[in-house]
Amino acid sequence: MAARNRCGLAFRGSFVAAMVAPARTCVCWGRSMPRRVPSFSLLLSLSLLAPACNEDVTIEAKVIRASSKEYEIEVKSKPGIEIDVGGQEATTDDQGVARVVVSVERLSYMSTTTDLHVMAIGGNFLFNYFGETTVELPFSPADAAKVGDATHWVKIGSGPRASSGGALWSFGEDGGALMNDDGSVTIALQGPGKATVELLERKADLSEDGRGAIEFTPEETLAMVPSDALMGYGSAPETPITAKVTLADGSAKDVPLTAQWMSVSGDGLRARLTAVPQQPFPGERNAEPLVVHLDGEGHLRGGGRKGPLSTMDIVSIGAPKEPRKLSDCDGYKVVTDGVESTGTFSLPREGIDEEVVAWDAHTGKELGRKVFPAQDYCPFSATSDQSVLKVRPDGDDIVAWLMTL
Repeated sequence: MAARNRCGLAFRGSFVAAMVAPARTCVCWGRSMPRRVPSFSLLLSLSLLAPACNEDVTIEAKVIRASSKEYEIEVKSKPGIEIDVGGQEATTDDQGVARVVVSVERLSYMSTTTDLHVMAIGGNFLFNYFGETTVELPFSPADAAKVGDATHWVKIGSGPRASSGGALWSFGEDGGALMNDDGSVTIALQGPGKATVELLERKADLSEDGRGAIEFTPEETLAMVPSDALMGYGSAPETPITAKVTLADGSAKDVPLTAQWMSVSGDGLRARLTAVPQQPFPGERNAEPLVVHLDGEGHLRGGGRKGPLSTMDIVSIGAPKEPRKLSDCDGYKVVTDGVESTGTFSLPREGIDEEVVAWDAHTGKELGRKVFPAQDYCPFSATSDQSVLKVRPDGDDIVAWLMTL
């Protein structure tokens, strides 16, 4: 924050009082009063009439240590100024630095939030100094409370490139990570400061505040995603895994975790699937193929044998055609807070056919292409922002066709 000076003013009759900041003159209404005040009585009377000049000060804060019991925050600001970190107070030294230890219990009011407010306050009856900022905690007080007295622990989060349209790799109460746009996955780790975490044949040395990350390439990610994950949210089985946590003192323990792919959408896998003709998957086609279809809306559908997505045999991508008008659908009612309207109304409807192209996932050879017509049905419901109903091909019909190739 850039420092700035403001004059405090008080009015009593026609008298105007103005106070000044150090090493500068405080200008009010085009007139100025020099810093030196000749009379102590005048100084005292002015201090009673006018509030002190306020100056914003720069303040920086970072977490330098974190555990399940407390956080240690380093704050840099003006020398000799009071610091308040989550209700815990300290004073900066001659270098303008203060280290504040705040207990997790003190911050329990924050629950699951991680942005901690930090303030710097100082001055006297002449000058007021104020600064504020926020510092991001490596994990919330609520998560710290779940850790309890455990000395070896780990929490899972998403990396900075995570996409909400990709896939969720859930670790239950221990967190979860979202897939990146390119199909890779970055797992943000949280644990004891300066610990080493080994997870899924990856190793990360955590920082002093307990942060680190491991990453898996798109190919490695596909090898971990089961085809069951394409059947719907939570359809993939839970997989027990172990994280080895080694503290700075050398003590190590295995921390049990449970991983599950909760949903997998086309946004995170589109880049890899569209590259199959130029970059096919290794191996040979299985007699019972595993097929994967990416439709025009970005939804994935699987069929055939089960296995990791890296072993898929046939991949297809659907391209939507221009919408064509279909007959209107009637009998809809407005439902507000669970209460239906008395009258009904109709909505126009469009069919969006798809041209599907299929490739051998191991050779990149095109196996076939076909246009699938939109289904001729009226959707059971529609949201208020839909002025036109849209219907698309039946995904089961597409998967059945792929199984014949």
